This record gives sequence, structure tokens and C-alpha cells, in this order.
Amino acid sequence: MSKHSIAILLNAVCPIVGVDPDDLLREVPWRETTALGPEMLVSGQEYVTLFQTLALLAGERGEPIAVGKAMATGPILPIFLALSIAPDMAEGFRRLARYKTLFGPVAIRLSHTRSALRVEVVPEEPPLTLPPQLSAPIGVFLVEKARVHSLRHIVPLRVTFPPGLIEDEIASAYFGTAIEHGDNVAIDFAIPDARAPFMSVNNALWLDIEADLERQ
Repeated sequence: MSKHSIAILLNAVCPIVGVDPDDLLREVPWRETTALGPEMLVSGQEYVTLFQTLALLAGERGEPIAVGKAMATGPILPIFLALSIAPDMAEGFRRLARYKTLFGPVAIRLSHTRSALRVEVVPEEPPLTLPPQLSAPIGVFLVEKARVHSLRHIVPLRVTFPPGLIEDEIASAYFGTAIEHGDNVAIDFAIPDARAPFMSVNNALWLDIEADLERQ
């Protein structure tokens, strides 16, 4: 069974939503049965439970669109930087999918057609189910990253979101397209958008970061 670091939740997401990490660890249901070592590793289900507890404590401050946008423009972490300095969205998302080290039991799955790049946010180890409180901000993060670093207001061709967490009208206003409902977050980008140059490309820095990520 894989173990996942909760460092990003405590050090990056908690400040975004205004929750004290110590309060979060006191409230999480598995606090009596799981001992956290110095690497702060938990199982996939424990990670999901921790994120759900964080969402409850955050309340309205945990609104997924706001959290996803804040994550895209806030923490400077190696894998975020690897995405930011890619030549384009397609390569940036390939790096994120390959070295996904941040979002616990979450996998980024990529697929292509002649007209679109599809990005899906799925469980790394089925049958684990990702709660929408976890997957929805990641979907927003991906779109916001693409917009920020391409300097383009990219509008996805298609967006699938779990129902109930965000009102369809609010989600449509952010993404710029109608929202479809499904179990997992999935976003289709037009190929010209996926290949639009990122303004922050830095191949030399990428070689250094890649070496660090390979050692993790």
C-alpha cells in the first residue's frame, strides 16, 4: 500500500483556507490510531479523510475555485515549478502526471485525440474514491496554471465535474463552458491551446529540477 506525504496540505493548503494545521490534526478521525513520523506519511484513505476534515473546518473558505486559483499562483514547489517552466501546457501536464508527488492518492491521467488533450483527475489506487473537495480544486489548478503561464484566457472544450459541490452556473462562469457531470474531474483542451507557448519556459532549470524529482 502506497504512503503519501501530507506536507502540502499542512504547509500550503491550510494557510490558503485559514485552518491551523494543529487544529486539523487534532480533528482528523484517525488521530488516535495513526502515528505520524517525521516524513508525515499516511495511507490513501487517511489522506482522503484528512482532506475531507480540512474542507469541513474551512467551510466557505474552502470554496474549490478559490482554492484552486490560490494554489496555482501561490506555493513555489518543485513540481509546480516544473509545470510552470515547461514549453507549453501539454509538456507541463506530462511532467505533473509523471512526477505527481503532491496530491496524495491522486493521479493525473492524460490522453489525446486529433483535436483535444484530455486531463483526468483519478484515484491512484482504485477502488479508492476521490472526494470532490479534493479533485475539484485540482481541476481548477490545472486550468489556472495553463492560463497564467500561456498569458491566454484558455477556455476548455469540455469540463466534467462531480455534481453538487459547485453550482453549475459558477463553474461555467470560471471555465467558460457548460459543465457536464461525472464521477471524476476531466477537462478537454483544444490542441492549439495545449501547444500554446508558456512565457516562463526555462529548459536549463528544468534539467536541475528533473534530476531532483528523479531522486525523490
